[in-house]
Amino acid sequence: MHIEPGVVDGAKMALAYTTAAGVAGYTVKESLADLAESKLDQFKYADAKKYLQRGLTVQPDNARLQELQKKANSFLDLPKRIWNKIRFEN
Repeated sequence: MHIEPGVVDGAKMALAYTTAAGVAGYTVKESLADLAESKLDQFKYADAKKYLQRGLTVQPDNARLQELQKKANSFLDLPKRIWNKIRFEN
């Protein structure tokens, strides 16, 4: 492909690189969320937590990652909650 001199200037290239970086960040975040969700479905909570922590490092305010983290935490706390319920009922 041939680009005529002067058609692509510095500002356009900066915009292109910024857009590419944003897309890469979005792709990484979504991939980590997909991996975490998959691990939760497989009952592999420790692996899911690793992916969630990485994803929340990339984008701490992501609603999907935060919701998946709540789901993971509720599964991790389940044995303790069941034990407390059994213990206090007797």
